[in-house]
Amino acid sequence: MVQQSAAQLLDAVFIICKYCGELALATETMMVNLMDTVEQNVDDDDDENCEPKLGHDIRQAFLSGCDLFVDKSLQGGLKNVEESELKIQTFSDGYTTKSQVSDEVLKHIEIVTATTKILLLKCQEVQVELDTTMRESLDNKPENYYHRSYRRSQRLITHISGLVDGVALLIQAVEPLVEGAESDLRRVLRCAEMIQRSTVKLVAVSSSNLETFSGTITDNQSECSETSILSDSQSEQMDLASQEVRLATNTLIGLVKKNVTANSSAATPTKSKRLLPMSPEKPGKLTASPHTHQKSRNISRNISLVDH
Repeated sequence: MVQQSAAQLLDAVFIICKYCGELALATETMMVNLMDTVEQNVDDDDDENCEPKLGHDIRQAFLSGCDLFVDKSLQGGLKNVEESELKIQTFSDGYTTKSQVSDEVLKHIEIVTATTKILLLKCQEVQVELDTTMRESLDNKPENYYHRSYRRSQRLITHISGLVDGVALLIQAVEPLVEGAESDLRRVLRCAEMIQRSTVKLVAVSSSNLETFSGTITDNQSECSETSILSDSQSEQMDLASQEVRLATNTLIGLVKKNVTANSSAATPTKSKRLLPMSPEKPGKLTASPHTHQKSRNISRNISLVDH
């Protein structure tokens, strides 16, 4: 009975730790550390009386809660991208000549959305595999492993949100253009660049080695480093998925730049010759009309008659 109660109590503690990990990510809590803390004997300051207070199992349970929240974020992101995918399809179906974007641009926006969805799916698959292998280990990890694992989960959430938000903003940017309303086509360009940056950072963080991960990812950092925690198969899947997204966004950026250039050329007015007003003629060079000449002759004849 006592042993059963102790086991149930221990399970409850692990469940609470798991919820704490999920809640910490959801509330964007900054963890100072996940290292062992010690309970010091007030009567004796000798290090031999120090016993671990926070063990490997507790910290692994906490990190399992973080993994659960990452998976939920991926599921929510996939749902939002699927809604965006359906919306862009309705744009293509209702495309009219009043639209300020070409049908080709809409097709490539649809491709960007589809490739982003595939990338999130691959990321979810890889993350589930990593969670299984990393959290089932019974061996103690280096002290920096736990903190860096938490930081990795934080970065994953950030870049997943950035990628999903980029797709949503892309749809918002193109919607008024499809309807023929006045809008800036360059917003589409900026959203495509945002998706590119988030793609690079998401793949880089996903494959980062927890032994060397610092939490800082640059825009130009390679996705799969030599110290990647991913297997060769996982690295290949993530790399191929990210390449598809970058190829689609590069093509979209090129098309949008062409449209922006064409619209700018069409909006620029052509220079016309300036018509100056005719300069007034000088009084000495005025040309008299026939009526004026006739009137002068009549006056001269009347003067002659008076003289006679």
